[in-house]
Amino acid sequence: MVESSCLWLFDSRSSVIADAEHLAGDLGLELKVWGSSSEGIVDFIRSGRDRAPQLILVSEVPADSSLVDFVYSLSTVPELATVPIVGLSDENNWNLRDVSNYVGMAGWIRLPLTRTRLETVLERIQSGTIRGDSERRRVRFDV
Repeated sequence: MVESSCLWLFDSRSSVIADAEHLAGDLGLELKVWGSSSEGIVDFIRSGRDRAPQLILVSEVPADSSLVDFVYSLSTVPELATVPIVGLSDENNWNLRDVSNYVGMAGWIRLPLTRTRLETVLERIQSGTIRGDSERRRVRFDV
């Protein structure tokens, strides 16, 4: 079993939010949900940065930015720079997965979000086999 912690979800799909809320309750996790990536980061900074999450889950297509820009923006907040970011997707877009891995995402969970999949990721974070990588988040593709 995974110790109680905080989980952030950046997604606007009602089915994904419902699954995450159900699983968080079952696993004793505090869940914070935002539809926009910038809203969550601003909320965290305004809150006094009191509780960084153990894991950040993000939609493959954030509502208000590109996935790469979202990952970069997290690296600018020191408390979030090493938090693992895991994408949520219901398709196999290998190009997006490769690029996101290159810029520092820890991996992907194939939707639907299930207890087994979430527990596996959380257990791997605890064991150190999944980590946030702020150094990789500094890679820039723009010229």
